Amino acid sequence: MNQLEFWSSVIKSTTWPIVVLIVVWLLRKPITNMIEKIAELKFKYKDLEATFSKGLHKAEAELELQSSVSDNSESSDSQEDEESSLKNSNSAIKTKIAKEAPHLLVVMSWLLVENELNSVIDKLDNPSDLRHKPPTAKMKYLVDNNYLDRSFLDAFVDLGRLRNVAVHNVKEAQNISYLESKKYNNLTKKIIKGLQNIKYD
Repeated sequence: MNQLEFWSSVIKSTTWPIVVLIVVWLLRKPITNMIEKIAELKFKYKDLEATFSKGLHKAEAELELQSSVSDNSESSDSQEDEESSLKNSNSAIKTKIAKEAPHLLVVMSWLLVENELNSVIDKLDNPSDLRHKPPTAKMKYLVDNNYLDRSFLDAFVDLGRLRNVAVHNVKEAQNISYLESKKYNNLTKKIIKGLQNIKYD
């Protein structure tokens, strides 16, 4: 093999990688734009586009109907003091989470709702297969059996969609603000309060 044959084989073997690199370099902006457009696709449920702030307003409107419901629970002073100090420490932690990573407060708030819902389902005399159903089916059971008002189910479904946005839509999750996460947390507290106020017959 002489020098001419050597350089010929080197050029043959490196030509296609160089061409690919040049094409990728030339098309880097269109490829980047295409990837960004795919990432910007919003979470969709049927034909409803769920942006976080719009979903919050909808859930808030549904739960406003329930804000007139009073809390009839009674507790002793020592229980109230203990609950108050626990709420203050939890509130400080939630505030810190909301400031650092608002989408994590959304996820944490949703987990608290699901935990309370599972607790209620366990206390009810219900079919055993209900425990293994999705959260929406459990909430629907409570509404269908007149434990809760329909507005709770509607708000629960909306908040569930927003939780999915926070978990599965990275770009939208990064856009969740501190105030939106706090508002989401407050709405989940209303659902939890409604679940806690269920009277067991």
